[in-house]
Amino acid sequence: MTMPFVAADKPRRYAVKDETGRVIGHGALSRIPVGAIKIDSAYQREVSSEWVHRHLPFDARQAGAIVLSGRAGGPYCIDGGHRLALARESGEQTINCFVIDGLSQRDEASLFTRYQRERRNLTSFALFRADKVALDADTMAMDRVVRAAGFELGKSARTATTITAIDSVRYIQRTGGDQLLADTLKIIRTFWIGEEKATSGQVLKGIALFLQSSGDSPHFRQAVLDNYLKKTAPVKLLRESQAVSVRRSGAPAVTAANVAEAIHEGYNKLVTADAEKLQPLTIGKRSRPARVWAKSER
Repeated sequence: MTMPFVAADKPRRYAVKDETGRVIGHGALSRIPVGAIKIDSAYQREVSSEWVHRHLPFDARQAGAIVLSGRAGGPYCIDGGHRLALARESGEQTINCFVIDGLSQRDEASLFTRYQRERRNLTSFALFRADKVALDADTMAMDRVVRAAGFELGKSARTATTITAIDSVRYIQRTGGDQLLADTLKIIRTFWIGEEKATSGQVLKGIALFLQSSGDSPHFRQAVLDNYLKKTAPVKLLRESQAVSVRRSGAPAVTAANVAEAIHEGYNKLVTADAEKLQPLTIGKRSRPARVWAKSER
């Protein structure tokens, strides 16, 4: 969020609203010493030194005003951290700011993610971390489910239980709720913990799409699915999804829908009675027909 700076003897104050229209503070334009501005690392991302050096020197006319919170102990930078770092690197003493009073740390984090989403350049982990500080209800629920399943959401795969595919986890929760996410993670934990690609986005979403479509079928048998998963590592599943794609379109693409269909096909291959086989998947509003297995392949 870049705001114009307009000098005035008595700065005009503006009401600041959240996404629901509720007034959460009032702000005014001002010049603030660069050295006095603080960064709250609880929700702010790390500054890219590469970006800073690429944009030297600081140009106040292009930078506009950064957004600060006048919270006690601050002021804290909400939006414009890279421009602030650029000003510091350039030796600037003061910088144009829009200072908002009356914000809590939670309000700051909410504004931070709002600005960044509008700009569409923040990583999934940075948004997740800021949403936690903002106490976003869906994010807090998602994090609880992930932790209850024995995993954590992280920026990098530090351990076998760290999931970096945060957008995929969020997608599962939003489309199927906490239970679908818990069921998906239970499969990973039970059969594939530590396996290569086990927590990749396409594998996670593919399992969830399969469960969402077939898990409530009267013909679904958990034991059959377990039998398939025991002998199918995630890497093998991805190869099978490519085979599905080749048959459908001629190209070996890996998508969550193809992963779901590969699981569906593998499941049905283990079922001998045609009447007990799962019906075609429904993903979105589209049917995904499964391969019809010949008797010699059963």
